[in-house]
Amino acid sequence: MFQKMRGKMKTVVIIVLVAMFGGVLWAGGSALFGGGQAVPAEATTVVATVNGQGITLYDLYRTFIRQLQQLEQQQGSVPGRSYEAVRYQALESLVNSVVVSQEMAKRNLTASKAEVDAELQQIINLFSSEDEYKEQLKLAGLTEEQFRAQLAEEVKFEKFQKEIIGDLAVSEQEIKDLYEQVRVSHILISPAGLTDEDWTVAEGRAWEVYAQVDVDNFAEVAETVSEDASATRGGDLGYISKGQTVPEFENTAFSLAVGQISEPVRSAYGYHIITVTDRKDAEGEEFEKVRPLLEDLIRNEKGQADLLAWIEKARSEAEVVYLDYPMNAFDQLQAEN
Repeated sequence: MFQKMRGKMKTVVIIVLVAMFGGVLWAGGSALFGGGQAVPAEATTVVATVNGQGITLYDLYRTFIRQLQQLEQQQGSVPGRSYEAVRYQALESLVNSVVVSQEMAKRNLTASKAEVDAELQQIINLFSSEDEYKEQLKLAGLTEEQFRAQLAEEVKFEKFQKEIIGDLAVSEQEIKDLYEQVRVSHILISPAGLTDEDWTVAEGRAWEVYAQVDVDNFAEVAETVSEDASATRGGDLGYISKGQTVPEFENTAFSLAVGQISEPVRSAYGYHIITVTDRKDAEGEEFEKVRPLLEDLIRNEKGQADLLAWIEKARSEAEVVYLDYPMNAFDQLQAEN
């Protein structure tokens, strides 16, 4: 989730922590979700219990709406027939969150004021000023009190996660690879079919285009001849990180200097003529600011399988009761499949 850290890095940090309200770090109360807002009495109806601890209708719909918004951002409009499935997934994520929250309480994991202050300061340091941080917090719909409460849960969760997955090693190169990005444009020439002859023809066309393209006319040529959706943007694909594209494309893109144009590069999609318009290298003050966050992300990703295995086992051992009839029916269908 931190793959797009440049420029939007500071906003992303806030958004990610907001998203945690509906994720693993749920703290189990409407007051936290709603910031103390009054909610209708029917919204406090308990829809499920986990070892006797209730999840309210309000909690469920807050999480459901967030997950629906995320899906729409990723996939476009979500058909109405999928809503029940998304709602069930939201409830399952809350169940898992309560399981984790209860385990953290059993382990007496706490977050001191000093630890929360340090976590908060690390976030504030990503901004040009404290005023900018407060503005982004406001745009995210959070008060500082809510944000500090969420950071406290984050501190406790990090302690819990470390107990589960251990202190996994992270190399300097892994940190740099996650941070580094290039902004690329390309011209794609695709073969008309799958035969060797089709590929030969496409290669010939790609070399013809390469012979006529330069830095000044690259966007214009891309708009005219490129055979993918980026043609409408002059071939611009935006910033990419390592691991986001096919190896042939990635290796070439990250080897180019700004303004350099590659010879035609073959991938499964056709022949690419690639140019780099900007680079974000792993150096300087901005990189040093986000280094600790990147290191934690890599470590957590490495340990994700162990963490998920623990959650799955703990979830299977928990006493979960669905009081919402549609969700109970959906759960029974899932168990039968």
